[in-house]
Amino acid sequence: MAAPVSPTTQAPDVVRDFAHEEAAPVAPSSSKGTSTDVSSSSTPLSPSPSHSRSALLPSFLHKPAPPTPHWSSLEDLNDPDPSRAFAADRKARRRSHPNAALAAVHALPTVIFPLQGAGAGSEFAQQAPLWSRYPYKALYYAYFGLTVGLLFLPYFALASLLPAMRGRRRWSWKKATLIRLYRHSTRLTYRSHTSFTRDLSQEVPHSQTFNSKFTWVPALPAALLRGEIRRAMAAQGVSNERTCGFWFGARDDGGAVGQPAAKGERVVLHLHGGAYWIGSAHEKDVSAAVSLQLLHKLEARRRRRAGRDADAATPGVELDASPLGSTLPVVGPGYCRRSFSLDYRVCIPGHPERGSFPAALMDAVAGYHYLVKGCGFEEDNVVVVGDSAGGNLALALCRYLRDEDVGLKVPGSMLLLSPWADTSRSHSGPLNALNHFSSVYQNRAVDIIPPGSGFRNTAVSALLGVLPASETYRNPYLSSCSLHLDVEAPSWGYEGFPRRIYITTGDGEVSYDQHLTLAHRLAAGTRRTRPIYVGDRLSADADAQALAARANYPRPRRSSIPGPVLPRHAPKHEQVRAPPGAQQVEGEAVTDGKREEGAGGEEREVWLDECRDAVHDYLLFGWWGRERDVGWERISAWIEADE
Repeated sequence: MAAPVSPTTQAPDVVRDFAHEEAAPVAPSSSKGTSTDVSSSSTPLSPSPSHSRSALLPSFLHKPAPPTPHWSSLEDLNDPDPSRAFAADRKARRRSHPNAALAAVHALPTVIFPLQGAGAGSEFAQQAPLWSRYPYKALYYAYFGLTVGLLFLPYFALASLLPAMRGRRRWSWKKATLIRLYRHSTRLTYRSHTSFTRDLSQEVPHSQTFNSKFTWVPALPAALLRGEIRRAMAAQGVSNERTCGFWFGARDDGGAVGQPAAKGERVVLHLHGGAYWIGSAHEKDVSAAVSLQLLHKLEARRRRRAGRDADAATPGVELDASPLGSTLPVVGPGYCRRSFSLDYRVCIPGHPERGSFPAALMDAVAGYHYLVKGCGFEEDNVVVVGDSAGGNLALALCRYLRDEDVGLKVPGSMLLLSPWADTSRSHSGPLNALNHFSSVYQNRAVDIIPPGSGFRNTAVSALLGVLPASETYRNPYLSSCSLHLDVEAPSWGYEGFPRRIYITTGDGEVSYDQHLTLAHRLAAGTRRTRPIYVGDRLSADADAQALAARANYPRPRRSSIPGPVLPRHAPKHEQVRAPPGAQQVEGEAVTDGKREEGAGGEEREVWLDECRDAVHDYLLFGWWGRERDVGWERISAWIEADE
């Protein structure tokens, strides 16, 4: 076999794979104070020799395989000039499921992660397109509307007729067509900087909404601006402002919203998605499906339970006539009948002072403070829900409440729907040396999110503002499960997080592998040491420790990056590190072959809900069908189980 080649020499092949999207940013000939080398924050981990190959694969990949040669690293698999004996097997492995990489790689690969500076020296640098300015934006709108209706939609419909031409064979014709349309529509957002958001300084009259009602949220008290928020505020020039949100669900007798919490009442705090620069909490936004579906499913479950218990009804309990004609108690201990969707500030490309990090985090803390201190909800009765970028924000919110002494405890439960948990490229690898085992590469023609740099760079550059690209790799507030964080097993930096966490994902998502990393890291430091698998349970047979460590994914080769812009501080919770020679086995510690009594972890339960062939945020789309409906049923049962 030809000698292994450095991943940086594979750029032509990688660029051809993504030729239909915008090219990666090019480093300027000279950039003051910026290095093109990579930052490295920790020593790479090595996979445990005790992990069998079959245990590393999901159940549907457990098939007999022909004998394969031994590769020493990821570079060997990507060798552009392999011998004929290995060519067929290398090609088959590249088409395999992302988790199959765990059975193939035996040594930790390293690559250079370039352009880790700020501005033009950032790998996420993105120039404002011509179409983002009027009158060119109006021309692009006209062009886009005409071509979609007359050209692209008919083409997508025809191209999806045969199952072999769809992203996944199990998709229906309707699913395949709409997914192609959604992927194409993302070009409108980043090419014209169309964010589909609204002015948060404007009040929404109650007469203009049907399912929800608007309310103001006071600005965060100055005493709560600490640590990471205060440092990032100074760097970005972000101000502390009031925000707003929308109440969904039950109202008081006069139809008003925001009434004080009843004793034991539970509430949902929803943080909408949209890559931090698209969308809003308004009921017309697609993310409103989260509040509507959750409350609908919970009410339906209570109606069924009330129907079964009708003969045993307690005299004197007030009943509420539902729209479907059944009755149920108005409120009660543990009941969740309200959802508050927060309208946090989104990023505006080119204006870091108006919405870049930490503006959204400040608003999220303000929204949580409003529910706990303003409405009287107990922290343990708050269910923080985040979809996509909202999931990233939910993780940052819990981290801030844990690390900073602001007089607020972490919420009792957290629901993450396709969370954007890693804004860096630590899972996918740099654009000039992609990790072919990552779901970004595996699902590049499947998910509704395009894998190219145009959409992603627009979002991340707006989120970073004046901060360097290295912040996405090293800052857990931006990338909760970045593989470059200085964290170790068993806690992986998640000690003190909510006691109940539910994560949904689909194996057709470009972010699928980071969802698996997140779930298994959150569960690693618990008594179970692994998640509770529900849904299609695609990873139930995989090695939980390997999915948490990701020792087969590329790490930075060397470091010469200047120090981070934001000075680091010691968190209130020190990371729990495993003693030498110890590993977790089903909740009990094993040291030097002897099992210790009384060993365990945190009292936290992590659910991982996987859906086969599902795309990003599939639970928001009514056209996804039965899998979506069943998914919301499982989530409502999870919430109700804690009532």
